[in-house]
Amino acid sequence: MDSQITILGINASPFINGNCSKLIKKVLREAEICGANVELLNLSQKDIPFFDNWNKKPSKVFINIQKKIEVADAIIFATPVHWHNVSARMKNFIDHLTYLELGGWKLEGKVAGFIAVGDTDGALKAILDMVGPLNHMGMMIPPYAMLFQNTNLRKSEKNWVKKDIPLLAKNVMRMVYLTKQKTWGYQKDI
Repeated sequence: MDSQITILGINASPFINGNCSKLIKKVLREAEICGANVELLNLSQKDIPFFDNWNKKPSKVFINIQKKIEVADAIIFATPVHWHNVSARMKNFIDHLTYLELGGWKLEGKVAGFIAVGDTDGALKAILDMVGPLNHMGMMIPPYAMLFQNTNLRKSEKNWVKKDIPLLAKNVMRMVYLTKQKTWGYQKDI
């Protein structure tokens, strides 16, 4: 590859060593093995205020995260499932991404991958609730980039998750490589 790919992991779990955290760490490790520069942000360790109005200035905490997002080629979003949806932490974070849309479509062309983990159903719905707004903000989703896990799995389903971990990492990297330095609509072509 011509230049190194940067992948930012966003972990919305309150537990930095829980099931959701373990999966995003495994995906980022696979990406790193494939040559990516990776970084993991645990939202539970960031004091991001509640988002209630995009007319307000973003907090200093979010501005620091925004700088990392702008440099990243791809972002992997990981959330636990809370009542068949993303965690409140992830919802608040996605709402904050409105600043990047209003500030010049800064997510356009970036590649997204998704992880959702719960002990009941609802993980796929949680992922789809992230996909909608992020795709509207210009993010691209490669094939097999939505990894969802029910922690009450049978052994055969756990094997399926193990196979999807490297596939998620590799396909995010493939999409970045194929689309690097291209624009898709709102940003001007270079």
